[in-house]
Amino acid sequence: MKTARMFFFAGLITSICLVFFSTSSGRESGVNPVMDVYRIHINDEMEISVYGKEWIGRTVVVRPDGMISFPMIEDVYVLGKTTGEIRESLEKLLAAHIETPKVALLMTRFYKPQVYILGEISAPGPYELTDSYMMYKLLAQARLVHPRMDEHKVVVVRDGVSTPVSLKSGSGLLPRADEFQLKDGDVIYVSYHGTISAYVLGDVPAPGFYPIPEDSSNLMGLLASAKALDDQIVSTEITLIRGGEVRTVPVKNPPEGFELLPNDVILVKPVKKESITVTGYVNSPGIYPYVEGQTLLDIITIAGGFSTDGASNAVKICRNYPDRPSIIEVGNLNRTTGDIPAVHPGDVISVPKRKLSTKDFFIKKLLPVIRDAVIISRVLND
Repeated sequence: MKTARMFFFAGLITSICLVFFSTSSGRESGVNPVMDVYRIHINDEMEISVYGKEWIGRTVVVRPDGMISFPMIEDVYVLGKTTGEIRESLEKLLAAHIETPKVALLMTRFYKPQVYILGEISAPGPYELTDSYMMYKLLAQARLVHPRMDEHKVVVVRDGVSTPVSLKSGSGLLPRADEFQLKDGDVIYVSYHGTISAYVLGDVPAPGFYPIPEDSSNLMGLLASAKALDDQIVSTEITLIRGGEVRTVPVKNPPEGFELLPNDVILVKPVKKESITVTGYVNSPGIYPYVEGQTLLDIITIAGGFSTDGASNAVKICRNYPDRPSIIEVGNLNRTTGDIPAVHPGDVISVPKRKLSTKDFFIKKLLPVIRDAVIISRVLND
């Protein structure tokens, strides 16, 4: 009676464990989250032994030709087979040399499932697939080239069949990225379908952020968007600011190979010699008359002061463009020591976006993540 009760509890515990692992290993009960059935890959390693014939047992590695070598039967093709199929094949082949051989096979090193990510990303290449529902995590690792995720399109190619996948949160006809089940060997193509734009600033009627023309070398087309195609502007040069690089470009005849890139800043030389341009994160960017004796802080105050995101500690001045363009790093305007550069007619004052402080990072970045995690946890547990 006692023995029967022990078997009963042992069976009950085993059943509970099986249910737990089958439901927690993937979204489909009993299905491996990455591969439904594991099949042998190149560089897999396995330990093979034959009962009663320990002398022929050994550890083998699957070669690039898909074969393994084993005593008495030489080369055996195993690529793409399950361990059960390999064991049966070995027993049949060894039966010509050993009476009723019993083969044991133990995997000692597994192939790591991978997907390949290509397209508008910073780091194309293979990525390890540890969870079949990890599309967003993979795209984060590969780093999208453009900032807005929902302006990208994703196509997953599997066995020659292409499946579009939506990166938008709203429901639609396409499967959503967080619900799409990836499999080993998938190829993820990422393309950008948003608006690629550049800044046109300086002495133009309508400064702003405008789409780059389809012909990315068409500088005049971009200036036309800002209504800056009068004869004086067209016949001169603009200043191109790209990252830390500053250079001049003729409007009519840009150099061979020139093309506009996302987030380029095009500065148009002021027609009025006695003016100063204020750009970036101020409340009223624009062109303002230069008055002798004005300080840099005076000019920014006239431009409405720093916006909420304006970095008062990283102000820059672009000076002497287009003749000898240079950038002056002003630094912190609120400092009490050290000279603050004087402003000159024709200067372009740039106020960049400030970096998030620890407090702002928590409020703007971390807190929403925690909130979303709590919401998701509640939904899953309801």
